[in-house]
Amino acid sequence: MEREEEGSCLLFKLEQKTVPQCFTVSWCIGSTRDLMQGGKFTKETDETDKVIIVTGSNSGIGKETVRELAKRGATVYMACRDMKKCEEAREEIVLETKNKYVYCRECDLASLDSIRHFVAAFKREQETLNVLINNAGVMRCPRSLTKDGFEMQLGVNHMGHFLLTTLLLDLLKNFLEINAQ
Repeated sequence: MEREEEGSCLLFKLEQKTVPQCFTVSWCIGSTRDLMQGGKFTKETDETDKVIIVTGSNSGIGKETVRELAKRGATVYMACRDMKKCEEAREEIVLETKNKYVYCRECDLASLDSIRHFVAAFKREQETLNVLINNAGVMRCPRSLTKDGFEMQLGVNHMGHFLLTTLLLDLLKNFLEINAQ
């Protein structure tokens, strides 16, 4: 490999081809960024018989997760604090995916009572739960407390999801036991 200077860009001669270094560097950065983000999941799967809960699903990654699961036929429960935003996101997803089995349910992770109410209502509707995606979270919020006295970030991101998961473990285990038979 030979190296030459031309203007502000170094040139490398690779196997009789001259390639500007600026191109090589930008290609490497772009490729590295793609690898750092992980590969894109491209396998076609049918999730028709799956029941899935996604917290924080009215925007961002949660919303896109619901959209992809709905495209694959899953029954998806959007567990959100803001029901207006949740209904708007649900309507958009149902229209796009033609999957009517996308439901909005109120679940404020800053309130242990709200979590208990969500789980009780969910258990009246479903006997098993295939997947629980704990996506919701807050960060850099002003110093405040949850309804139960926890610091907001700790309460929502950790305590709320811990309680939600604990209360749903029996349904997750039901799914595993049914599949083991």
